[in-house]
Amino acid sequence: MSRGRVSFMWVAVLVVPLMLGCSSSAAESPEELVEKARATGARASGNADFTEALKLTEQALEEDEAFVPAHNARINILLEMGRLDDVAAQAQRLYEVQPTPDNHLYWCMAKEAASDDDSGQKACYSDVVDSVEQSSETPATNANYVMALKLLESPKFDEVVERYIVEQESDAAREMARFQFIERDRETVINNLFRVSSSGS
Repeated sequence: MSRGRVSFMWVAVLVVPLMLGCSSSAAESPEELVEKARATGARASGNADFTEALKLTEQALEEDEAFVPAHNARINILLEMGRLDDVAAQAQRLYEVQPTPDNHLYWCMAKEAASDDDSGQKACYSDVVDSVEQSSETPATNANYVMALKLLESPKFDEVVERYIVEQESDAAREMARFQFIERDRETVINNLFRVSSSGS
């Protein structure tokens, strides 16, 4: 009888940790979910794989809505799928949880890429300009500010971009800034970032 009790106790001792181990490994962290999503997206061969990757990023955001890598992963997956309307919506979600000038500018650009119409986005770019001017003593050193002025087609752009270029620390950085802000027209900037053709398709 005592032998039976001992066997039962050993079974209980073994089963409980196994059950606990299963439950703890089933709950993946937002970081793990995003890594799985990136891996799934990288080897995706069709929409089913991309859809699975999106589900993983959404699970990560359900655990932590402010987890920026999950927002960025979703944006990249949606870009791969060519779903620009959803890219714009996700960019808005990102800006709402992390309201920085670069996220604000990206959201404005995503909305323009999705609508293929810059006229409605001028107010958005103007908001970026205003927010940087209000929060920074030297807005002309902020690349987001310079790009927002370019996309806004502001009369301030020419003066500000030259000042920005002069402020760069090396010839290579100055050449890169000149290419980024002067040599590329605004349509090319949007199209290159969102991988859409000049026709907007």
